[in-house]
Amino acid sequence: MALDLKKIRGEVAATAADLTKPNAGGGDFEPPQEGPTRLRLVSYIETGVHTTKSAFGEKRKPRAELSFELSGPKHEPKKLDDGTLIPFRVNVKTIVGTHVKNGYIQLFNMMNTDGAAKNFVDMVLEYAWRGVVSHYKYKGRDGKDRVLAQLKDKGAFQIFDTTFSDPETGDTRKVSVPPAISTPRVFLWDYPDLDQWDSIKIEGVRDDGTSKNYIQEKIKSAENFVGSPIYNLLIEAGRADETVPAGKVEAEDDDAEGDEGEKPAGLTEPAATQAPKAPAKAAAKPKAPPKPAAKADPAPADSDPLAGL
Repeated sequence: MALDLKKIRGEVAATAADLTKPNAGGGDFEPPQEGPTRLRLVSYIETGVHTTKSAFGEKRKPRAELSFELSGPKHEPKKLDDGTLIPFRVNVKTIVGTHVKNGYIQLFNMMNTDGAAKNFVDMVLEYAWRGVVSHYKYKGRDGKDRVLAQLKDKGAFQIFDTTFSDPETGDTRKVSVPPAISTPRVFLWDYPDLDQWDSIKIEGVRDDGTSKNYIQEKIKSAENFVGSPIYNLLIEAGRADETVPAGKVEAEDDDAEGDEGEKPAGLTEPAATQAPKAPAKAAAKPKAPPKPAAKADPAPADSDPLAGL
């Protein structure tokens, strides 16, 4: 019996994927290029107490994750066929602590360029920086070689004020940083609300069928999650099902996670900072992620003098 190609083509046209419009998803993801960049903090999330084991020993500490959106000549956002812009981002994982030598405090002081911020939440969307992206290579748990982008060089963060002295002319210059594209995410362990919880949920599944919702799952896997403020809020709101971990859901870079001030797998530089001694306390309970302030507006048009380095 001969194939009815006209019928088959009609069915394919109605149901099958259009191969002229390939998926621009994560399968072909490449890390941001190395080199100068411009930064906005778009996410600050406290994930609770976790125990980690590494070459630096075992540590049971409260942790936080920061996400920076990149921009500039080397890091223009990708544009999908439908016009959606997908920016590059770099994540920073740190132990939460208040000791003056703790990497968490050192990072905060480095980012608090005008001295007005009281905590990291104050900086979300509002502040801007220059930075330098570098790569390191490591092997994942699956044995495959991986490359992860970072904002460090030999253990030191490469995050700088947008205002600087031009080494060639001696003039004071300011780099223009565009507003962030990313939707802000904030979660404070001691001062959460349901809006914060909902803001960090990531919909969808990966190609292997695992959930992309690794942030909420990491919080639910914390050793102090049961009985925590968000746990109690979810129970009171009749959302007890959201307190049950879905299983181990890993971020793409969990294999290379290291404590702040320690080097990830594949790097051998000594620890740059001392581990923290106590969890930090938030200054105030924010009701919603902050809105951009006037000081965050792009500076007068000045090309980034680092872009060609």
